[in-house]
Amino acid sequence: MTWQEFNDRKDEAVVILPIGSLEQHGPHLPLSTDTIISYNLALLLAKEANGIVPPSGLLATARTSSKEKGELMTKEVIDKFKKIVKEAFD
Repeated sequence: MTWQEFNDRKDEAVVILPIGSLEQHGPHLPLSTDTIISYNLALLLAKEANGIVPPSGLLATARTSSKEKGELMTKEVIDKFKKIVKEAFD
């Protein structure tokens, strides 16, 4: 989606922010498996709900895999989302 397309739809569309963790799923899958899944589910939902899906970015790592290193806490995730929304709609 171009910025012009976003600008045309931002007042009437629902923004669906896909969030996925960065964690291992064995040697056969990429570290971004959860992010890939959430992004594609968000695209399907957007078709049904007149939604806009921004590019997916890493917002959190899995607690079970990271042992708390590299994690973004909930407040940081919320702050990042608020910044995205503010910059897009102000």
